[in-house]
Amino acid sequence: VIMAYSKLQNVKKFSCSYQAMEESPAFLMLSATLTGKRNKQWFLALLTYQGSGVLDVPGSFIGAVPDITDFPVQDVVEILDISRSTYYRLKEEPRLDPETADKISSLLKLFYQGLEAFEGNKQDFRDWLQSSIPSLGLQKPIDLLKTETGRRSIMDAIGRIEYNIYG
Repeated sequence: VIMAYSKLQNVKKFSCSYQAMEESPAFLMLSATLTGKRNKQWFLALLTYQGSGVLDVPGSFIGAVPDITDFPVQDVVEILDISRSTYYRLKEEPRLDPETADKISSLLKLFYQGLEAFEGNKQDFRDWLQSSIPSLGLQKPIDLLKTETGRRSIMDAIGRIEYNIYG
């Protein structure tokens, strides 16, 4: 009985955090370009993915990434480290491969966290991505998006902004 109650509590906690995320200004702004309930569900799944289990996201979702991030396809393929032809081929696949889904998840989390830190101001966040940041060794975040290590460094810098620790 205790184990069943514990599982129920975890489900309730997960549902509440899910609902809170769906209602956040950053989520609403990023998902505004998505059409269809399924795309919003896949978007939410990618945002909440923690690295365990399989992401069952259709290949067609990759087509939404430029709209969500406001990056042209050329920038998206560079960030995801895939060719342009692979990008278009993946759009036709029934499922994204785990590596690509993981990269997209990481990128979407970064954009979500960035918009949260900049209180939903998409232009301020985009300007920050183009600025030389001292805590990133005076590199521009936009130049670090291609690698997971770079995305983690950007997330750390965003975390410092959220806690008013600049540098």
